[in-house]
Amino acid sequence: MVFPYFAPVVAIGFLMAAHSSAQIAASPQMDWEKLPPIPDREGFAGPFAGVTGGALLVAGGANIPGDKWADPFVKKWYDSIFILERPDAKWRAGGKLPRPLGYGVSISADDGVICLGGSDSTRHYADAFALHWKNGELKRKALPSLPMACANACGALVGRTIYMAGGIETPLATTALHSFWALDLDAPEPLWHELAPWPGPERMLAVAGALEGAFYLFSGAKLTAGDDGKPESRCASFCAMPTVSRQARAGSASPICRGRRWPRLHPPPPVAPGCWS
Repeated sequence: MVFPYFAPVVAIGFLMAAHSSAQIAASPQMDWEKLPPIPDREGFAGPFAGVTGGALLVAGGANIPGDKWADPFVKKWYDSIFILERPDAKWRAGGKLPRPLGYGVSISADDGVICLGGSDSTRHYADAFALHWKNGELKRKALPSLPMACANACGALVGRTIYMAGGIETPLATTALHSFWALDLDAPEPLWHELAPWPGPERMLAVAGALEGAFYLFSGAKLTAGDDGKPESRCASFCAMPTVSRQARAGSASPICRGRRWPRLHPPPPVAPGCWS
């Protein structure tokens, strides 16, 4: 048994809420199963993760190996890649990332696990590449760099087009990005395109998903400068969806949607105390 191909499933409750009760009733039930733990004592926050070649891939990320309550604590980034070829198998080493990296966007596609942006202990990156596992070997394919360095963004695959939203440009940024980018993987010369963003505040740490030809954007956090000039975050509960026109996609050389509206969906569950919506 291998892992079936899947696009990353995020905010499934929100996505299902956008459809009728009859459609929801016909949806297959999701059952969670516990897999073998990654062979690391601490585990990782913010790794790249996805499915490629029927295997689960987890790459990079960060953790706090020392005193987690120290002020300040010390965080460490990693370049390790782990592969789980079957749910009942053992994790195996799959190689290394080009550098220690985490907190980027990862998307499962036919091309492999696509890794976008991210950060290390000193800076953010605009790198984009795909990791493909085949016949026990990991291959890396370079993709066009992002329009700017970015971490803590979100993204999803709609058809064969990657959409990426928000994030922050630098570790000490006091404002998040109000950016919305698209990359058509099947274009003869793939290039990132900057699209009209959502009609709400800029955000990082948001959640993205794709369903039936549309890109969904949920939640996130807005940054402001505190009294000491350092960034402070506030939660957001805005959620929106840009409609993708199938007719426009079929009649255009590029499937990238332009000028589409962002209708607001049903309000999500209440946010935590002290957050705004």
